[in-house]
Amino acid sequence: MPSPLPKLFEAARKRGFDPLLLAIAEYRVGAAAFNATPHYLTDIGDLEALATSEGYGTALDALRTWNTPPSSMQSAIAGLELGIEELRNGDHEVADCMMESVLAFLRAQQPAV
Repeated sequence: MPSPLPKLFEAARKRGFDPLLLAIAEYRVGAAAFNATPHYLTDIGDLEALATSEGYGTALDALRTWNTPPSSMQSAIAGLELGIEELRNGDHEVADCMMESVLAFLRAQQPAV
């Protein structure tokens, strides 16, 4: 049975939900599903590449190229948390994009001097 999550995420996007929070949620859901798959299955041929491209790969690609400041403090915190996690995991592309976008958000919040 196919997962209802892609349709749920698409509906949320159409309704204007926070795009960074959605990308982070899609990535986390897809990565958790992949990580829950037994290793003897993921080692078969190109299954890891397929899981990435068909599962969380689109969200991961979006996060690796994110260049828009978060739209709220909630998404800024989520972006910073993800950036720290991915820095520890060695994905510097995601970490750099999240840190830079959160920094842009925080600078925009700073009162003019």
